[in-house]
Amino acid sequence: MAKYILGIDVGTSGTKAMLITTSGEVIAQKKDNYSFSTPHSGWAEANAQDWLNAVSSLIRTLSSHVDDADIVAIGIDGLYGGSGIPVNQQGQAIGPALIWMDRRAVLEASKASELVDSSTLMAVTANQSDPYYGYTKLMWLKTHEPDLYNKTDKFLPPESFIISKFTGEVSINYSAAGNLGGIFDINKKQWSHELAKKLGLD
Repeated sequence: MAKYILGIDVGTSGTKAMLITTSGEVIAQKKDNYSFSTPHSGWAEANAQDWLNAVSSLIRTLSSHVDDADIVAIGIDGLYGGSGIPVNQQGQAIGPALIWMDRRAVLEASKASELVDSSTLMAVTANQSDPYYGYTKLMWLKTHEPDLYNKTDKFLPPESFIISKFTGEVSINYSAAGNLGGIFDINKKQWSHELAKKLGLD
């Protein structure tokens, strides 16, 4: 009897999903579209509920083609979520994610360059200081949205948020952690408390 895998990609403007057999035969595929918000020039925010709704809908639709018991795995990946989704201690989203294309943290990127020299940042994180990276977006939130920053228990990448909603488990993959930039030590594969402290981040 055939067994199946659901592959799901949470993207910037839509989520794509594919149901395949464990031998690679495509059974069904579908995409759900949504939008993101640009409240100001250079800003780009996404609503976590849009991602959750799309993934939930696609799982329901594609899994209807086979018996649930025959689906042996679900793989979920996601866009680079920038700051990540701010969630409270109950795991509820309490604000938007400042996604990869958000460029508001220009001053924070400049400040980061003053707080941590570029050679150290490159040696520890393999990144530089730029508004693209999640850590500069977190610095922006701490300065401009202190209430939201202080109420946030965790900032979760898109796939981490979805996985937590489905399983109750909070996790992050190395790629998403590395994309946060200036606070993930790629050599030790753990958060750099030293860099976080220098950058004023919790």
